[in-house]
Amino acid sequence: MSAAARSAPPPRPSDRPRALRSTRPSDPVAAYYRDKTESILRKYGPGPRVHFHTGLVDHEIHEHDPDAIRAAMTRAQERLLEHVRDRLAPSPARILDVGCGLGGGAIFFANEGHRVVAITNERSHVGLALRFARDAGLADRVRVEHRDAHRPPDERFDAAIAIESSCYFDRARWMRATRASLRPGGVLHVVDCFLGDESERAWFDARWRTRIGPEQEYTRAAGRVGLELVHDEDLAPRARRFWDLSIAWIRATAADRGEAEHHAREHAHLRDALERGAIRYRWLVWRRKG
Repeated sequence: MSAAARSAPPPRPSDRPRALRSTRPSDPVAAYYRDKTESILRKYGPGPRVHFHTGLVDHEIHEHDPDAIRAAMTRAQERLLEHVRDRLAPSPARILDVGCGLGGGAIFFANEGHRVVAITNERSHVGLALRFARDAGLADRVRVEHRDAHRPPDERFDAAIAIESSCYFDRARWMRATRASLRPGGVLHVVDCFLGDESERAWFDARWRTRIGPEQEYTRAAGRVGLELVHDEDLAPRARRFWDLSIAWIRATAADRGEAEHHAREHAHLRDALERGAIRYRWLVWRRKG
């Protein structure tokens, strides 16, 4: 990310979309992410490429300055996107970004020459993502919609990408709908946490308001609708170190030491679960047959 982009201030409270200020959506997942927006911008902003997913770290990083920690997290997050990018069709591919958050991934792929339709279940994020796309000079390549992932646009895409969003979906319904949105030979990329030890399910679901499942749950649902698994990669060894950066950020920035240690323990729990395989972090790719 450019220095100019990093110097831009995060949206002021008066700049926030009305939905972010006053209305509470009935969807509890949307409410969860709506309520997290300001903390996401503080930690991963200010934009225009704002990511709030795990990153890939190839060696131990020991940073203590908040700006240096944030820069390291952003670089790790974009390293994950670069990993996915390298298996995409040559640009300009048409990409469906499923669960786009504040549009960081959509803007990243648009910057690579692709055309992206980004969808989110949180209405207030649409305006923020569109603003960031304009700030990046990529508004002509990024379209952002408030939409249920189980009902994607009635269009055909070369690729659909779901980075840490698939846990929230009904796997069978979503795979069926996504398969229909792909052209023949199109691919679905899923990067997410998967359940390796049943004892972690309740903690993980409560912590992230989600519904984690094992890889086999996805693979069965994909196979039933004609999606063929073509890539399966374990990213946990590179992902677990990202949570050390997140812990360092919490401790470097929190005003309340007790609250900081509570959140640090939560992130350490995930890091340790990834290390022992109780939570698995993988990149799965399916191709539409016929």
